[in-house]
Amino acid sequence: MQVITVQTIAKQLNKSTSWVYKNAANLGAAFIGGSWIFTQEGLENAIQRGQEMAREHNASRNEIHENFPDQKRGNELGSNKEKRTQSKDQIRNELLGIVC
Repeated sequence: MQVITVQTIAKQLNKSTSWVYKNAANLGAAFIGGSWIFTQEGLENAIQRGQEMAREHNASRNEIHENFPDQKRGNELGSNKEKRTQSKDQIRNELLGIVC
């Protein structure tokens, strides 16, 4: 088991040392005697878990898109705001007695 410093981890991950401390538990560190102890093995395991989670997330997203291939996003189908605006305009015209 090789103990590594916060500075080494920060450099490896291209993050600040404060980010490393904030994410210590997720990076496989152990809190012992009031200090975070980091090991290369713990860090490698944490990175591997993160990669597995990313693969699972991407697989889930792909599955959703495969099950709903005709679904479109955003403004392509018209936004809900646009529909609400049309409805408000129609109601306002009816109240004012304007015939369209």
